[in-house]
Amino acid sequence: MKADLHKITVPTLSIGATHDTMDPEQMKFISEEVQNGRFYYVLMGVTFHNLTIKKSILRA
Repeated sequence: MKADLHKITVPTLSIGATHDTMDPEQMKFISEEVQNGRFYYVLMGVTFHNLTIKKSILRA
């Protein structure tokens, strides 16, 4: 799967957070491998936890 990330051409927002179950560095890696990727890091947060970061994501 990692070898195919470069084939993704649609804009992609990859989100990582301090207390997330996914490693933020892996999320950053994904954003760098896809063609139109962006990475947003939520400091001291959990992605989509009760949608508390909604406003932060919209600004990204």
